[in-house]
Formats: sequence, C-alpha cells, structure tokens
Amino acid sequence: MTSAIKPWALPLTALLLLFSILPANATPEQQTCVDGSIGCDTSGISDPARDSAQAAAATEQQAVPAAKSRFLATARERSPHHFASKSYNRWYAHLYIKRIYGWNNYHWKCLDKLWQMESGWNELAKNRRSGAYGIPQALPGHKMGTAGKGWKKNPEVQIKWGASYIKSRYKSPCKALDFMNRRGWY
Repeated sequence: MTSAIKPWALPLTALLLLFSILPANATPEQQTCVDGSIGCDTSGISDPARDSAQAAAATEQQAVPAAKSRFLATARERSPHHFASKSYNRWYAHLYIKRIYGWNNYHWKCLDKLWQMESGWNELAKNRRSGAYGIPQALPGHKMGTAGKGWKKNPEVQIKWGASYIKSRYKSPCKALDFMNRRGWY
C-alpha cells in the first residue's frame, strides 16, 4: 500500500538524507533496518535518531496548520479593503481557497460567479422566500456556525463554511457552478 508523501515531510526527508539517516530510496514512513534494508519492525527499539526525526516530524506537522491559521488571521490586517465590504469579501475568499484548498484562478472564477449570483458577495444577504443566508446562501443559515463565531455578520466565517461545503459536496467551485446552472440551486 502506498501513501502520499505529506508536503511537510519533504524538507524532513531531505534533512534525513543529508545526514544519512535514511537511504536514498526510503520514504518518510519507512524505517531503516540495522542491515540496511527498509521496512523492518523497529517498534520497541530505542533509536535516538529515529526518535528525534519523529519528534521533528510531529512538530513540523503541527506547525503547518498553525502557520496557515496565523496567515489567515493576519489577512484582515494586510487587506487593502475595508472589512466586510464586497471587495474585502472577494479578496478574502480568493486568498482562502487558494491557501486552504489549493484551488487556482480557474476555480476562483467559478466561485466568484457562483457567489455573485447567490448573494452579490453580501454577508447580510437573505433570501426572503427560502430563508437562505449569507455569501454562500446557507440554508438554514445557522449551519455556518460550525465554521466559527459570528456567522451572521462575519464574512470570513461564511466563506470558510461555504468553501468547505463546496469541497465536501461538489469537490470544486466549478462543479458547484455547473450544478447551479443545471438545477438553479447548489
């Protein structure tokens, strides 16, 4: 069974290769045996180099989400737009989907069109007929509370929830937009 190499593991692997802790054909998940082979059971055996590498990997793994969180937390401070304006909401969504989901400009154009049709990027938008609320037009609106506090007025919470919804249900904004164009809702 093969597993995808985590992005944080690449710098760690390079470091381990540099110090000859891993052979060149090893992956971060594999252990090196005493005889030089790969994949042996080393549980219960104390190896300071391995323990140190595992601790470093764990620390690095925790640092990645924290770094993303810090980046997005300071986004409001770095924005050239006023908080909760249409331009801020669009700017933040573009930044968020690229950083968190890796969605490119092709996907951004789909999301921009989708949420422009839904709410005009207004975090206070409410559909009088259905009761759908916010930028992504969540129904019921209080579902957005799972993404953070202040869902009624905070566009960042609404964008986080809306992007997560799209990712889980449609996999991408373009697939959500396609569905919206065919059915009239998403």
